[in-house]
Amino acid sequence: MTDFPIMNMNRHAGPLLDAVKFAGIEPRGDAIEIRPRVPGDSFEFRSTLISLKVEKGSVRGEYLPVCDGVFRFRVAVPGGATRAVCETAAGRRILEADAEGMVSFEVEGRTGERLIWSVDAPGTE
Repeated sequence: MTDFPIMNMNRHAGPLLDAVKFAGIEPRGDAIEIRPRVPGDSFEFRSTLISLKVEKGSVRGEYLPVCDGVFRFRVAVPGGATRAVCETAAGRRILEADAEGMVSFEVEGRTGERLIWSVDAPGTE
């Protein structure tokens, strides 16, 4: 973006993209990966498409699909725990973390209907 700055007519987009990356939101193949990078115990990121609320031992999210389908999420387990309590509209379940410290889950969604989920370290839910 700095090679031809005169051609970069979207300079406002850089800080917005940085905020999304800093919140740890990354599309990865068939999943939305969430690995918060903000220092400290808590922060909140809100946008029209996706929102996160991170507190000590918990990550809560909302996603507003733009099409119908099954949406897959990979979320870093808070506090580096090896398991997490995951809650979605489909219910509550215990998930084991993979080698990267992430839990995976799927949520069925419809256009314009918010998907709400949470991942909590054991003992904080």
